[in-house]
Amino acid sequence: ALKGVITASDKTDGNLYKEAYIEDITGGLRVVLNSTGGLSIGDSVIINIQGLFVGDYGNFWQLGDQPYHESDGDIRVAGIDMDERILKTSVNNPTKPDTATITEIKTTAYLGRLVALKDVQFTDEMNGLTWADAVSLVTMNRDLEDCNNKTIIVRTSGYCRYAGEMLPTGKGTITGIVTVYNGTYQFIVRDFTEVSMTATRCGVVEQPLGTPVETLSEDF
Repeated sequence: ALKGVITASDKTDGNLYKEAYIEDITGGLRVVLNSTGGLSIGDSVIINIQGLFVGDYGNFWQLGDQPYHESDGDIRVAGIDMDERILKTSVNNPTKPDTATITEIKTTAYLGRLVALKDVQFTDEMNGLTWADAVSLVTMNRDLEDCNNKTIIVRTSGYCRYAGEMLPTGKGTITGIVTVYNGTYQFIVRDFTEVSMTATRCGVVEQPLGTPVETLSEDF
């Protein structure tokens, strides 16, 4: 059996679909589900893994049921039946993210894990863009950087509730799950309320304001 706490699920914001992420002291793992909305962040669960499969779609490990071929030839694991396989033992458990840098999370050790990235911002090229395409319901990649110009993709579903919101223009903290697809590391926000990016951008020095005056008199 596999025991752990759910750190991200498809019940929050709609950024995930038929999936959840489980974490224990050894690491994190994507769990593919055959239906939506059964698990919440903070659920402590036990998964009966007998007869299940581990897939590596895009070189990212995920737990699922009997593998199948997609139309393009890719092999993927099917979704797990939650009622048969997953026992929820408690709810509202704490899910404390690790704090790390963009450089640090681009390793296999962080895959599937919950991480908080601090002092990061979306690149200048992302200014004026939304998180995803909420009109055509298309998932989009947006470039996130730190003050050392290290970058990572933030990937957001066009179906999530904030897909049409403008990207924040400030610097701050963003929390989510680290994933990878064919060598490209990606970051997925698990809860939009955990995006706090309103501080001054990297390299910008705020000029302090002097004492305001009501009148000005000067001879020229």
